[in-house]
Amino acid sequence: MKVFFKIALPLVLALYFPMFGRIIPSLVEAIPFNFVHWSTLFLAIAVIVTLLLNGKFRKPNAYILKLLQFNLFFSGVVLAKGLMGGNLQEALNLSSGVNVSTLVILFVTQQSEFGQNERFFRVVSLALGIMMIIQTAVSAIESSRGVLFGQYLVNIYGSLEGRDILNLFGLSQQKLFGFTIPFTGLIGTHNPFGIMLLFFTIYFLSEYEIRKSGHFYVFFMVILFALVGNGTRSALFLVLFSVTFFFLFAVSRKSNVAIKSLIVILLATIIGFFSQTVWQILSDFYYQSDTLTYRVLLWQGVLERFFNVESFSRLLFGLRVEEIKMATLDVAGAIVSVESEYLRISLTAGAVGLILFIRAFGVYLTKECKQSFRRTQLSLTLLSLNVFLISVVMTGVIFYAVYFIVTLTILQAAHYKLLDEKKSWARAQQTLHLPVGLQCI
Repeated sequence: MKVFFKIALPLVLALYFPMFGRIIPSLVEAIPFNFVHWSTLFLAIAVIVTLLLNGKFRKPNAYILKLLQFNLFFSGVVLAKGLMGGNLQEALNLSSGVNVSTLVILFVTQQSEFGQNERFFRVVSLALGIMMIIQTAVSAIESSRGVLFGQYLVNIYGSLEGRDILNLFGLSQQKLFGFTIPFTGLIGTHNPFGIMLLFFTIYFLSEYEIRKSGHFYVFFMVILFALVGNGTRSALFLVLFSVTFFFLFAVSRKSNVAIKSLIVILLATIIGFFSQTVWQILSDFYYQSDTLTYRVLLWQGVLERFFNVESFSRLLFGLRVEEIKMATLDVAGAIVSVESEYLRISLTAGAVGLILFIRAFGVYLTKECKQSFRRTQLSLTLLSLNVFLISVVMTGVIFYAVYFIVTLTILQAAHYKLLDEKKSWARAQQTLHLPVGLQCI
């Protein structure tokens, strides 16, 4: 219970307060400004209290430092530009997800149980899984009512009918469940919730890789249901890819050469047999909007308007805060997404920010890192691959709720890495203290 109240509960409150808080009328009327800022303030207080109780600062693990370096640079650049340009409120909004991630890193790594207590992330994972189930249930109620709860900004691109994957199989969510709008997860926009579900999958795969928890199957079924109701196509296919990749390689990693070869042959046969069918499904599901052409034209327009060889500082550190909003205006004058996290980071923090972002997640694909994180090799690989893939055609990786889960996945891996090092050190100490004759037995 101590771990729950001291660690899991603050993390759950910080993650879910902006979502559940703004559907409670009394809170909406009583609390001004962006609810994410209140989560940031709450986490900042929690970090200060933890540091005061500890009486010392614990340096984060080397593999967490790269993520922390990106966070600090991104927040520092954006907030500095906001202060100089008189747009601090807008700068806080732009950097809110990264600010929360930084505080999560500090809060978790300063706990005395981090890297010491085996139960640390078990309690956190269970609490997050329960909240995700509640979040999905409320979203299902919203979708069946056809009206979202709360007084918050809603941005839904079309009806569920245009995104309903069940249509490919002659079924309809509206006829089966009465759903009329996509699940938004109380966020107000379905794409961030879809990406959040993708990284929830990676988080629970990491938990499963560590200790083979049966909770994963329950959480995965909820995630799959939520993704179908959400309709974010890229997130759905990446979840299916990630889970297939994970279990195929999990089996292969523990098998001999003959079984590995059999798996590869079987997989190649399945892909060859179903490739035409899969391609047809993908074509049917993506046909409604010419998304790739739209994105290419959007990216070209943004790059031409706001980046040129004459403004070297823009290339290095990004646009001014007021220019960033202008960069997301379409021809009709409406604010749109730039549909690429790489481009969004480049606009906001320049080439330096983009390089630090790629470096922060690229480190988990190195051979040295895979050997170091023994118990989370597959899940960290999937985390990096999904960050890089989703960032090509969508924004949202550094959206506060998504980035929160991404950060916790890395912290979970670091926690178990420290536990393994502690156990190895203890075994080495026992060996050193054994009589010489017994050391060879």
